Amino acid sequence: MTATAERIAAGPVASLRLHPLIDDSELHVFGRCGHRTQVERSGAFTALVAEFLTRGANRGPSTLGGGQ
Repeated sequence: MTATAERIAAGPVASLRLHPLIDDSELHVFGRCGHRTQVERSGAFTALVAEFLTRGANRGPSTLGGGQ
C-alpha cells in the first residue's frame, strides 16, 4: 500500500485506516510526491518493495485470503 503526504483526500487517511487491518502490511508515506510514487521516488520505492518481498519469500507461502 502506498500513499503520499500531499494527497489528503483519500491517500494517507485511508491508508492509515486500512494498514492495521491488513496482516503483514507495511505503510510508508513519501512526502513531496504526487500520484506516481513508483516513478517520482523510484529508488526508494523499489528498495522498499524489494525488502518487503525478500522478507515475504523467507517466510514461505502466502496465506492471503485465509488459505493454507
